[in-house]
Amino acid sequence: MTNGATRPLRAELAERVAVQGRMASALVELERHPGHALLTSGGLTGQTAQLWVGIEGELAGLWRDFDDHRRIVDAATAAADGGDLATLRRLLHDPSIEVSRTALPLHERGLTGVPERVEHVDLDTLHRRMEAAFDRVSAFVARADAAYRDALARVASPAEQLRVARRIADDLGTEQHAVAELTRRLDVVERAATTDPLGSAVDTGPLARDVGAVVARLRAATAVRDGWPDQTARLDAALGELDALRGRMVADRARAAEIVVVTLPSAPPDRRPALRARRAALLAIDGWPSRAAALESLLVAVAAEADTLRAARELASGLIERRGELRGRYEAYRAKAHRLGRSEQPEILRLEEELRAVLWARPCDLAAATRALAEYQRLLQAEGRTA
Repeated sequence: MTNGATRPLRAELAERVAVQGRMASALVELERHPGHALLTSGGLTGQTAQLWVGIEGELAGLWRDFDDHRRIVDAATAAADGGDLATLRRLLHDPSIEVSRTALPLHERGLTGVPERVEHVDLDTLHRRMEAAFDRVSAFVARADAAYRDALARVASPAEQLRVARRIADDLGTEQHAVAELTRRLDVVERAATTDPLGSAVDTGPLARDVGAVVARLRAATAVRDGWPDQTARLDAALGELDALRGRMVADRARAAEIVVVTLPSAPPDRRPALRARRAALLAIDGWPSRAAALESLLVAVAAEADTLRAARELASGLIERRGELRGRYEAYRAKAHRLGRSEQPEILRLEEELRAVLWARPCDLAAATRALAEYQRLLQAEGRTA
């Protein structure tokens, strides 16, 4: 019949065996962790490499402690199976596990002292020591993995944008140097994130901005290439409109010179030949980004020339309109003089004769008409105040 005193020892042993199984599972899971794979890849640098040296030593010590724990539990199991309760009790409770051996200097050990200090612990102490080491190692592994994933997440967006840029650049056959330089910069950032996740400050902002600028240029160039017929048709229409604008401007200047006496500024130089030469050279420009920029610049130049021609025409037509305005004002003052009963006054008659002679002359002296009309207005106002 089994002695009842053995049951607590056997129950304790069973618990030790179960704990040992959980230890083994936890250690295996730790070594299968992605962070552990990263740290043991052999390519660590910087702060991560320095920190890993100490943690790796703790991990190795953790496996040694586990081996000692397994050895003691196996020996305790054998003692229990053989009914050796004294050995079972000693293995479970006594400090029988050597955890360190330190050589002592001569002045500390004396003449007859032992040459080294050996530290032994019991299973409970070993268990606590292993728990503390496991917490430190697993926390470091998790921290390294989190830093690595965070860095890769920040790299992901510019990396994807760069893949887009590379595809478009290959399609267009341009921006190859810019894409290659951005790829080199991305490799530097990714390498830092991979080899030193805890020490590398992954700032992808400048890289993302530069990649975005290249993608924008490439997409703009693609839009120009795909819409080239429409874009050039718009340009050709704008160039054709310059012909009409210049014709109207020349006609209005000639009419103004015929109708009014005024010195017009020189007509704007004819820039159409130069603009058409730029239009003819567009397809000879190498690369769609440069071609797109040249097309946009040419459209702006054509629009500016159109504005110049409109302004020159408006100046000439405005002078003709000024004559009509002065005629209208004269008729209004003449009607007012009639209402006031002053239309027969000699000075009024003189001014009316002068104004008719000037305003209906061809060409019309606008300056003289303006002065005479101002005098007519002052005369009516002065006579109104006198009356």
